[in-house]
Amino acid sequence: MLKIHLAQILFNPAYYDPPVDLLEEPSFLNENDSPLGRLRSHNEIASFLENAKRAYIEHIRIKLLDIAKWSGSRGCVFR
Repeated sequence: MLKIHLAQILFNPAYYDPPVDLLEEPSFLNENDSPLGRLRSHNEIASFLENAKRAYIEHIRIKLLDIAKWSGSRGCVFR
């Protein structure tokens, strides 16, 4: 028997439109928002954006690992 597990994960858009890296933005942006990436020339904002991106990627990485472990514990084989 073939076991298939599907997962739907909510995530922020992940593209770079200089000077804005949407993985660094602390929240979803709509057409009326001004991204923080436009203020990257300020060292404190640049540092905040880099830390936000690092934390977001780690959050998604942990989420994906948890899904993989859950699936593996229920007999799903990854190939």
